[in-house]
Amino acid sequence: MEKEQTRIEQLVEFLPKTSLCFISIGNVVAIPFGEITHISKYDNETVIYAGTNSYRTHHNLQEIMNDLPVNDFFRIHKSHVISLRYMNGVKRKRIRVGEYYLSLSNYYKVQLIRRLGERLEKEYEFFTSPK
Repeated sequence: MEKEQTRIEQLVEFLPKTSLCFISIGNVVAIPFGEITHISKYDNETVIYAGTNSYRTHHNLQEIMNDLPVNDFFRIHKSHVISLRYMNGVKRKRIRVGEYYLSLSNYYKVQLIRRLGERLEKEYEFFTSPK
C-alpha cells in the first residue's frame, strides 16, 4: 500500500515550465523564459527574440502567449509581446526593449499602466514624508 501511495504522489507531482519550446526551421528549440526579451508577429511568421539571437516560427502569437508566464510577459500590441524584465522605457506610443522600439496600442497602454501600478505596489513600499 505504501509503495502505491508513493507512486501516486510521484505521478501527481507538478513541475512548472521553465522554458518555451517550439519548432523553428525544422528544429525543436527550447528557450528559458528569462532569456526571452520580446516576441513579434510579422505576416504569417512569429519571431522570438532572446539576447542576440532570434528564432522564427509559424506558431501564432496567442499560442505562444498561452505557454508564457502571465506575470512576466505582457502584450502591448496585436503584433508584440514583451518581457517586463527587459522593458527599458516608454515614450508616447513606443516601448523600448533593448535596442528595439515597439508599438504600444492605446488599448494595451491602459492595461500596461494598471499592471505596472500593481507590480509597484507589490514590490515596493512607499513612504509619505513627515510634515
